[in-house]
Amino acid sequence: LSSEVLFAGARAGETTQIWSYDPVRASTQPWATSAAATSLASDLAISRDGRRVAASAAPAAGASSPGGTVLDVASHAAVAQPSAQVGSWTGAAFQPDHSLVTANAGVLTVRNGDTALPVAFVKLDALASQPTIARNGRAFAYVTGALDGATGQPTPQELRVHSWAPESSTLG
Repeated sequence: LSSEVLFAGARAGETTQIWSYDPVRASTQPWATSAAATSLASDLAISRDGRRVAASAAPAAGASSPGGTVLDVASHAAVAQPSAQVGSWTGAAFQPDHSLVTANAGVLTVRNGDTALPVAFVKLDALASQPTIARNGRAFAYVTGALDGATGQPTPQELRVHSWAPESSTLG
């Protein structure tokens, strides 16, 4: 991925998906073209080893909340299909051990980095969104604010940074 820029969105009349921009060629093309990779809405995160991309998916027909998926970088295919077991998220960050921390409706969830299945919840004293983890895995940051009734997500009003114990998924 060092030679391209990935982003999620839609071109006029096309399905929302992950796009690749090649700065050398100044061209944009669909990055993940399988059916499982369409309707990917936003919030891309790449694993530290560059093997996985986590993305939130637009709500399926008749659903009110988005889903989540993990894609393999080499094949561009989904390795964790959006499902009720996987659940949904609106922000994600990979930890150095390849696990994934996601945010949805103010709750942070630690997930298996390959299957995206929940492993644990992060105990917080506030609603959280937009998680990020330091390169060494020992610091954790997120934004917090009051719950926005229209989106069901916290309104970003405050940035919090904590020490982080990844082995126990706890803040310092």
